[in-house]
Amino acid sequence: MTQRQYALLATWCFDNATQTPVYSPDGSQIAIAVGEKVLLLSASTGRMILPPFVGHSDTVLCISFSPDGAHIVSSSHDESIRVWSTGGGRTVVGPMQRHTGSINSVAFSPNGARIVSGSQDDNVYIWDSSNGACIRGPLTGRHGPIIEVQYSPDGRQIITCGWNGIAIWDAESCQVLNAFLPSVNDISFRSMDISPDGAHIAAGLTDDTICIWSLEQGQWSPAVLGLPVSKSTRPTHNPFSSVSFSPRGSHLISSSSDGNLCLWDIQTRKLVLGPLHGHTDFITSVSFSPNSAYVISSSHDKTIRVWDTRVRQLEPKPLEGLTGSVTSVEFSPDGTEIISGSADQTVCIWDVKKGQLVRGPFKNPHGDNLSITYSHGRTLIICSSRNGFTLLDPQTGDIAFGPFHSNQTIQSAASSPDGAYIILALVGNTIRVLKADTGEIIMDILASTSDRSDWLVSAMPSPDGTCIAAGSIRSSFSIYDSQSGNLLWGPYLGHTNGTRSLAFSPDSTHIVNGSFSTISVQDAKSGEVVLGPLEGHKGWVQVVAYSPDGTQIVSGARDHAICVWDAQTGRSTIGPVKWHTAPVRSVGFSPDGRYIASGSDDRTMRVTDVSKEWKCIDEPLTPTGCDWELNTDGWVVDARGDWLVWVPPELRPVLMWPRTKILRSKKGWLRLHFADARIGESWTKSYRTE
Repeated sequence: MTQRQYALLATWCFDNATQTPVYSPDGSQIAIAVGEKVLLLSASTGRMILPPFVGHSDTVLCISFSPDGAHIVSSSHDESIRVWSTGGGRTVVGPMQRHTGSINSVAFSPNGARIVSGSQDDNVYIWDSSNGACIRGPLTGRHGPIIEVQYSPDGRQIITCGWNGIAIWDAESCQVLNAFLPSVNDISFRSMDISPDGAHIAAGLTDDTICIWSLEQGQWSPAVLGLPVSKSTRPTHNPFSSVSFSPRGSHLISSSSDGNLCLWDIQTRKLVLGPLHGHTDFITSVSFSPNSAYVISSSHDKTIRVWDTRVRQLEPKPLEGLTGSVTSVEFSPDGTEIISGSADQTVCIWDVKKGQLVRGPFKNPHGDNLSITYSHGRTLIICSSRNGFTLLDPQTGDIAFGPFHSNQTIQSAASSPDGAYIILALVGNTIRVLKADTGEIIMDILASTSDRSDWLVSAMPSPDGTCIAAGSIRSSFSIYDSQSGNLLWGPYLGHTNGTRSLAFSPDSTHIVNGSFSTISVQDAKSGEVVLGPLEGHKGWVQVVAYSPDGTQIVSGARDHAICVWDAQTGRSTIGPVKWHTAPVRSVGFSPDGRYIASGSDDRTMRVTDVSKEWKCIDEPLTPTGCDWELNTDGWVVDARGDWLVWVPPELRPVLMWPRTKILRSKKGWLRLHFADARIGESWTKSYRTE
């Protein structure tokens, strides 16, 4: 609880990714795009004021209120613009259609008479807001796809932001008055806003900087982050997805692609609040309330969040490790440690008993972690990314061998049982076998696929080292001789939707593979389906693994759920259960088969007791026992389905369930204790009259 963010006031959940939330001019309403619909919400409760505004045939990308709050303009992937009445939710103007690409941005003029739009087709149009007539356009700024358009506060200028530059247009003549370009060729724009007084433009760039222009001087002023764009500045993996000035112009809110928000003081260039964490996916937009007291943010995680900007408290220092999606987890061969790889490009080693970080974080020389695994037969760690792999010493983090680069994108990486070879699945349907210590290519195997539209997703050696299994998106798997590379068996069809994950049984006789919502077990030689398809998941099964004794199978999916299956009967022994609050990226058993480690896009790593002998010895009992679950509304419910306690959305990713042994997150963890709790009828004993 010490890591809880008190700036977060509310989290409202929806059934699709959310886009461009904006406050009405009087601050009483919030408009938001959710899929193909526009929703009008109460700013105080988050409840819909009217039924959804329906009319677009594809995702709505941008919405904006008219100055008087009577109308909302929206633009969409369907290449159209509509104007809606906030009184009844019906289309009053449109659809307006001239663009030949997705319309990324749309805005009213300050007097509400005109609308400006910018599109993926590189063009800008100006429209009459009363009848939808096209007044001017197409206007081409030669700065690539348009991601943002706005009128200046006085309405005399139009500012357009493309990937490659910002242009200032005269609103009447439509002539370009000025243009601003990044000083480094491989840096591009991702967001833009103009200050309320019209004197400055703020822009977020792909090199993880925010820069501000003075419109009077036509020059850069120092960057808010203290990192002005220069030739020495290189792009990072966390570009700013949105920037917005406060209505008074004294502050700037920024969001980045890693799900964080920061509030900056414009005068001092200092961070005054944040980084604020809560979203578990890409933040699409941020904006202030009219009184500057609140910020609202939208995200691909299907939520919008309301933040209090008046809290002048930086978040407590994050705990060590796991500052990004946990893409890979694996127990050490002796079961005493766990290695984890994250999207933040780091590798961490954890003590299994105490859950503490014992070594690291180490940096992956190749950047993003595709997979992290032990080189079996050697005490080394294989770090792979999309463009290469490196072997690290787990004691020091030093590079033991490599880095080795690949000229083809890597889909998966695995070690041979003796640790001497690395097996890569490459885009282009190639299985590559290399020496682990030199990176020398031993052989390339051209995988057999069902047709030209099929491609590899994974390749791994059998536990006995005699063959290599490869799975593709259309077929289940094929088996190749590990010495000659010859096709031994397959390709076999097991799933109608192809394969997303696969794993050998410990005796190398069977293969489990995951597809859309199902897993199947097939004979490795004949391809015969011996178990399944087993149903339980409601999304792509991204990871599967056998227990060391071959009696259990664990699966993790994009639906956030994990299942444990009996490998003989196919019966689900645990789950599907959503211990994680985002897609599961990695799962694996401990050497004794008692625990599973799992990593997720919710930026947590969990170690969970899945043994049949599990007993709740540390947890104070609920009224019906020690086991409980968390439902989709955030209520902890017992075996009878009774509600016990409600958990706020921002705490759900770090909530330790009864079977949870370890949870690692930069936001800490939360365990519920029901000792002396007044639950059910006993709540009446909480107060006694004299």
